[in-house]
Amino acid sequence: MFNDPPNVSELLLTVREYIEQLLPDLNRQEKYHGLCCTYLLDVVMRELEGLPNIDDQNNNRLKALLNNKDELSEAEIMSGLCASMRRGDQDGNLDQLLVLLTNHVSEKVRVSNPDHLDTKDYPSSDTPRHEL
Repeated sequence: MFNDPPNVSELLLTVREYIEQLLPDLNRQEKYHGLCCTYLLDVVMRELEGLPNIDDQNNNRLKALLNNKDELSEAEIMSGLCASMRRGDQDGNLDQLLVLLTNHVSEKVRVSNPDHLDTKDYPSSDTPRHEL
């Protein structure tokens, strides 16, 4: 359902700006909590701005390595992939697995803290990647 302006991102930005205005007048503990809140608001805004199918695409590619077509949660996919790797089932797919896992983790970091990524090593989701 769509609402009239402001949209969710604009509302979150307004809250973030309000907290930033309060920060200079807060004591150390409250300032720390305020900074944590602005960080979390940034994460939520990046999640809202991100492509909705990125996680699904990454998970489907990882699930394909398991030869599993069932509906699985991300935790189940990762658990199955780890077990598969321990058994040696992925030994012939190590190059592909490295690319998939690097892309998977970089997408997560892109949301949680994109400053930790060197964009030349980890392109954004809209930049072409290695074809798998």
